[in-house]
Amino acid sequence: MKNDRKVIIIVLMVCVLGLALVAAPIILLIRMASTGTLFSRHAFAGQVTIPSGPGAYSELNMRQDREKYFRRTMVEAYRQVGKRNAKWDAAAEKFLEHCAHYSALQQRDDIIETALIREGALLVRTGCTDPMVLYNYGLTLFKQRKVKAAIPYLERAVAGLKACHYPRGRAWFAAKRLAEAYNDDTGTTIMQLHQPDSAGTQAERLRIRDAGRKKTDASTALAKQWLLASLRDGSYTSADRQVFFEQIDGTIGELLTLKDVLNALKQQPNADPYLVAVYEARDEIAQAWKSRGDGFANTVTTEGWKGFAKHLDKAHKLLTDAWTQHPELPQAPTEMITVAMAGHAAPGETVYTWFNRAMTAQMDYTQAYGALLPALRPRWNGSYEEIYAVGVASLDTKRFDTETPRQFLLALRIITDDQQGNLQCWQKAETYPRLKTLFEGYLHAVPYSERDQVKSEYAACAWMCGQYDDAERLLNELGPRVSDRSFAAYTNAYPSMARKQIRNHQPPVLPAPDMNQR
Repeated sequence: MKNDRKVIIIVLMVCVLGLALVAAPIILLIRMASTGTLFSRHAFAGQVTIPSGPGAYSELNMRQDREKYFRRTMVEAYRQVGKRNAKWDAAAEKFLEHCAHYSALQQRDDIIETALIREGALLVRTGCTDPMVLYNYGLTLFKQRKVKAAIPYLERAVAGLKACHYPRGRAWFAAKRLAEAYNDDTGTTIMQLHQPDSAGTQAERLRIRDAGRKKTDASTALAKQWLLASLRDGSYTSADRQVFFEQIDGTIGELLTLKDVLNALKQQPNADPYLVAVYEARDEIAQAWKSRGDGFANTVTTEGWKGFAKHLDKAHKLLTDAWTQHPELPQAPTEMITVAMAGHAAPGETVYTWFNRAMTAQMDYTQAYGALLPALRPRWNGSYEEIYAVGVASLDTKRFDTETPRQFLLALRIITDDQQGNLQCWQKAETYPRLKTLFEGYLHAVPYSERDQVKSEYAACAWMCGQYDDAERLLNELGPRVSDRSFAAYTNAYPSMARKQIRNHQPPVLPAPDMNQR
């Protein structure tokens, strides 16, 4: 009898243990589903793949596509709708060709700008009244901080564009630049009236401020009007999708909202399906986070999780369809990184899956890095080791003609911010040799005019790594040419303040960032 009892007890214990073993995974799956981590990254380990060969599409190719856009909307548009005259036609076309090329570079160059100002001034002296010529001349003056000189030409350009049929995709930029010029000029004038020897009264300052605001607001409103018109008037064709995202995304939060763009696109009878899908997916992602809230998982309500899942599932479908139709474009897979981070990718998909697809489309698409690296933080089931490894993989491409190797710096900064300013990742034994490779590579690749900026960053990063002798040497080599802004961007200190700390072998003290819980 006793033996039978023992057998029964053993059988019961085995059954209980078996039920526990079966139930545990089920409970875990239910918990993962409720917290949005059912398809977590660690269930499907991945690696980054960054094409780095000469055939990989990069910003260099993007510049060519950009230049085609600017030539079509400036040079070719001048031939069709410009204020033409035999006295200046040839010079105007040549000037606009040069402006199209420079605009496509998307980087400042004092030598080129000085040459453009000379060209534009000659055209103006011949009597050229074309608004696109006047806009580009005024724009270049504005970039050179000749604000008062720029304003009359920008005003004439905007007035001319009201009566001219240039694509609104160019016109809205003119109105926006005029608003910026009015704002800058107003601020400068008010500052001058604050000088001790100024005769300006408080009433005069208020009058100038109010008049400046009125002109700025009117130009801003016109820029928004023309910007919305540009979404419908053929300013952007299907060949200009990349340019569209660059230009329109830069206005969201300033001139337009995401809803403005989406509604304008949906009102077009022949709207580009890719553009509509990406912007609609972005809206779904925004609604998902609104439903969930930005707090930690244990603060989210049941209804919040339901809304989160519903909107992210819609975004997943939209983005998957968009990527399937146009795998050569990086926007849809980049947006999918956020969806995958939140646990709403399909089985087998991870943040790496979609990052690699974005890289295949454009190997230096920095927005994809901006989505992936924060998604790899521990709070999203990632790790600092993963973030660091992505940075190393980017540096290992050695494509110093692109921004890709610089993503190693972004990785270090994200780790530092997430650790509330801790410099441990900078002071790992392997970090500084990698940074030396990075900065030496860029010093050989960038134009001469940018070398001081790169070397200033180099000095700042040497200090962050505890390489005090190198930091001091680099600062001494730069002397007065050091870029205070580039140095301070990393260390939160200007070189003049930092030199004593560097000589005393004291590390920089970084402020703890205001961390967003997401």
